[in-house]
Amino acid sequence: MSRRDPARPAAAVTDTGTATASTGSIANSGIMGNVTLTPPPTVDLRVTVEGGLTFPGTPGIVAGPIAYIAAVAALNRDKQPATWVGVTVANTGTADVEITGVGWTVEAAGGAPLGHWWFDPFPGRSNLLPYRLLSHEGGAWFRPVDELDAVIVEGLRRRRVPERVRGVAVTGSGLTFTGPWVPAVDLPIWASAEAYARLQAIARGEAASP
Repeated sequence: MSRRDPARPAAAVTDTGTATASTGSIANSGIMGNVTLTPPPTVDLRVTVEGGLTFPGTPGIVAGPIAYIAAVAALNRDKQPATWVGVTVANTGTADVEITGVGWTVEAAGGAPLGHWWFDPFPGRSNLLPYRLLSHEGGAWFRPVDELDAVIVEGLRRRRVPERVRGVAVTGSGLTFTGPWVPAVDLPIWASAEAYARLQAIARGEAASP
């Protein structure tokens, strides 16, 4: 786990979307001699779903893999931490990029879409949007975990329980980058893994609602 200032977040490592160009040379027997073409800047963003904790009276957010956030919060219950969920974006390419949107894609069993959850910048916990992400730097966007309840409730209305989520980042030039899928059971919103399994059974019609 690491303490992160949203203005200077650490880089994340996940799936990669890359736009590159090849290099070449032009041979000329005249005055110019050999000319080597310089490759244009590459666009390469890595998007990660993360969780975070904040503590009363302590600045910044403690961010890390979302699967461990609930357990860390439980170990620090006496400090009354607030739980957050979010997306980090690392620019591992050589070109600066304007980030215009970040969020999650949420799916139910069988790849049934439950829609996109777009993150509005939260004061003090996120970079602003649009955000100029420089080469080899990172940005972070977090929202209170309670806001995820609306996504879950909407799915339950359609008898669907989220099965997996992944981070999404959109650039000003229209490119979309996605990260790896994260199992929904890892989200810090379930009372237990057993409670999540029961919701899945209810959605499949294999168990009665309480």
